[in-house]
Amino acid sequence: MEMCKTIGLSKIYYKNDTEIKAINNCDLEIKAGECIAVCGSKDSGKTTLLRILSGIERPTEGSVFIKNQNIAEYSDDELAIMRRKEIGYLVQNDSLIHELTVHENIIMPAILAHIKYDEVYYQNLLGHLNLKEILSYKPRQLTDHQRQSVLYARALINNPSLILVDEPDNKAWLPIDKSFLDYLLNMVYMYGKTLIMVTEDDKISIFIDHIIRLDHGDIIENKRIS
Repeated sequence: MEMCKTIGLSKIYYKNDTEIKAINNCDLEIKAGECIAVCGSKDSGKTTLLRILSGIERPTEGSVFIKNQNIAEYSDDELAIMRRKEIGYLVQNDSLIHELTVHENIIMPAILAHIKYDEVYYQNLLGHLNLKEILSYKPRQLTDHQRQSVLYARALINNPSLILVDEPDNKAWLPIDKSFLDYLLNMVYMYGKTLIMVTEDDKISIFIDHIIRLDHGDIIENKRIS
């Protein structure tokens, strides 16, 4: 079963009247249950591709299918609903709601999507991210690592079909530790999730079975390892 598919996907930005093709006529097919590494150097288009697959950005041209639905044709409201139900986007930012507790921040996507989260799944997620003892804390009481872990838990609370991870190995980040990476891989192989990781580090490819390599928006490698 296909989880994602792109046809003729392009994304163009303009900087000082100069056209920049972040993604150039990209055709991809990604199966459910795959673990994919999107590799390439800085400015290769990796993060742009991830943001388009997540529905955060719209393509300039082309189609983007998630579970056979062309999300490029969705309205903003339809995209928001799709993201809450289908996508777990693990990215470093500062988007926690500071007036809410850790628990309230994590379950917010479930509330917005009118989904009753699974308590067993929730407790398992908390355990892997070491959050059980700080559920009543507010974000200002957390370390940087704890805030990042809360963001990851919030991204995964609705048990998404597609998990997107932006540069987990970047040293400017708080890296995903080995036990949490193992947890994500287990979600892929045991429960048929699809995991796409953007990286500049080829070493992470030992965990994956499909490599997509970009260079200035062009696909220069697209192969399945197994």
